[in-house]
Amino acid sequence: MSVSMGQLVNDAKELVMRLKEREKSVDQAVVQSNALAKKVDAIQQLENELINLNEKGNHRSKVAVLSSIQKENKVIKLLQQENDELKESLKEHQSVLEFIMTKYREQMLKLVQLKREQELCENFFKSALSQNLHEKISQISEMTEVMQKSIEIDEKNANAYEERLAMLELENQGLKELLKIKNTYAVNSNTGNDD
Repeated sequence: MSVSMGQLVNDAKELVMRLKEREKSVDQAVVQSNALAKKVDAIQQLENELINLNEKGNHRSKVAVLSSIQKENKVIKLLQQENDELKESLKEHQSVLEFIMTKYREQMLKLVQLKREQELCENFFKSALSQNLHEKISQISEMTEVMQKSIEIDEKNANAYEERLAMLELENQGLKELLKIKNTYAVNSNTGNDD
């Protein structure tokens, strides 16, 4: 088999051209693989940053939620304590009011009895015309006046008690509104600080 020199040169040229084309293909493949590697690295960095941000974001929101819950728990405890105190105060006021009303009823019953006795005494005095009956009637009248004055005093005390209770309720409502405004401002300022 004899191969001519020209054919060997042509075959060599053809091989060189094929090698150059393959070298170009390999270079392009290397460039593309480098570009893909850079993209993969960028995507991994982005994923890592997103994971870190999500962890930080979740951590902050959990901390903010826990902080908010703790603040709300404190407010709830304060309100429960205030509610308990108000209930106790209301019970005391009710017992005082019941005591006053009992005394008032007793005094009214005594007043009615005194009026009956006075009428009886007056009738007896008119029929007997005696000096002793005159003195008893004047005593009964004095007692009636004293009873009426004590009833008026009791009524004034009851009115003062009701006014005081109304003032306390109004003051309590105002304090609750102030607390609500304060808590709203505190929550708004806390969320502003977190940003």
